[in-house]
Amino acid sequence: MTKRKITFIVNPISGNRKQKDIEISLNRSLNKEIFDFEIIYTTHKGHATELAALAYMNSALVVAVGGDGTINEVSKMLIGKDVPLGIIPTGSGNGFARHWGISRNMDKAIQVINNFNIVRSDTASLNEKLFITTSGCGFDAHIAALFDKSAKRGFITYAKLVLKEFLRYKSLNYFITIDNIEYKKNAFLITVANCSQFGNNAYISPMAISNDGILNITMLKPFPLTAAPGIIFKLFTKQLHKSKFVETFQGKKIQIEHESENAHIDGEAISPGKKLTILVHHHSLNIIVP
Repeated sequence: MTKRKITFIVNPISGNRKQKDIEISLNRSLNKEIFDFEIIYTTHKGHATELAALAYMNSALVVAVGGDGTINEVSKMLIGKDVPLGIIPTGSGNGFARHWGISRNMDKAIQVINNFNIVRSDTASLNEKLFITTSGCGFDAHIAALFDKSAKRGFITYAKLVLKEFLRYKSLNYFITIDNIEYKKNAFLITVANCSQFGNNAYISPMAISNDGILNITMLKPFPLTAAPGIIFKLFTKQLHKSKFVETFQGKKIQIEHESENAHIDGEAISPGKKLTILVHHHSLNIIVP
């Protein structure tokens, strides 16, 4: 029987894992009776996309080993292709993997690959830039921009930035069009979600389904400081949409005009300008899931 080739594209600085961990786990847990594999390590931002462009042409599966940023980079070359995406989550947030129920335990994630169960997932784009989990503007985009400039990475650094900036950040005015219906809003943040969470089980859009051809919009309105603990509790217990400070919408095409230059895609800071067009791309990515 001809073995199927898997290419593992590994971000070596994602999370706290060591390079040898993936090699040890693959040799221990991957079904080598049916799979051959190659491991390639990224060396710079955007490198995973370059590697995936070559890998998908001679692989039965391309696996992103890293966080949502690495998955985003690999996915860019698999959109609309028959070759599926596999995921071994080693990042700090792992929103996409958590949404699909892929374990952060490396051996369990590899077992998902062995089972080779393929589903078709939606993806989305902001001003033609791909995202797989969430995009948005407002406070989370402000934090993403600061985090991008930070010398230190990881959840603790991110949490410190949130606490530091929370009291000084001011809500912004937005003009929003959702499937040709117009709104004028003042908001602390606006998130457009393909997946239910940012990562770390922070469920910004708990009702989001990643293969229904619809994007979910969560708008957090200005709120008093005393309401913050309740909002945070709801964020981590899948109840944020029940808060009186939250409005939710659904749509396929979302246009946003805002006062800031900052936005984010999958938690990565971008500066796309003050006019945003966000589109869903239905069933555009084949992925391996439990």
